[in-house]
Amino acid sequence: MQAGHCIPRADCGIELYFDEMNVKPQCFRCNIDLGGNGAEFRRRLVMEYGEKEVEYMWKKKQTGIKWSKEYYIQKIKKYQEKLRKL
Repeated sequence: MQAGHCIPRADCGIELYFDEMNVKPQCFRCNIDLGGNGAEFRRRLVMEYGEKEVEYMWKKKQTGIKWSKEYYIQKIKKYQEKLRKL
């Protein structure tokens, strides 16, 4: 499996590059051969999160929201906690 992106870094910048909704496991074929398989990726995101949440992610791409240092610190703590639970 590879880290596939619904919105590629070239289009979304670092703000969405590590976003949990934007990054999902993909096989080599979908991620590389099919260039991310965007239509199917988006369809599955809508099934998992709902249309409104997916649209919000696309709006973040378009507006170029910049996250604060505190935002990233919270993310680090969140993943450290998830690792502890493993």
